[in-house]
Amino acid sequence: MKYEIKHTLDGERVSEKEFKRRSRAMKTEGVPNLSRSDHWRKHESFAMACHPSQVSEFNELAKKAGTGVVYRPDGMPVITGKGMKRKEEKHRSMYNKDDYS
Repeated sequence: MKYEIKHTLDGERVSEKEFKRRSRAMKTEGVPNLSRSDHWRKHESFAMACHPSQVSEFNELAKKAGTGVVYRPDGMPVITGKGMKRKEEKHRSMYNKDDYS
């Protein structure tokens, strides 16, 4: 007994090739790609933030360490890359258990 595999998308019958192509596109639609550089245009971290009175001190320390991180007047660091984030975490002895990038 031979079984026929039927592929349907949006109520219409499609070939296996078309099914795979369109279903792959649907799976990745709206999902952020963390490996792309445009995902890291600007990243703000509440965990790495400092008190507004410490901004100048943290900017000096980041500059000496060469991490490239700049702290805004409100104490929030502006991070523009994964490497920058890792350097700052290492410099401040921080470990992010939720990080998967």
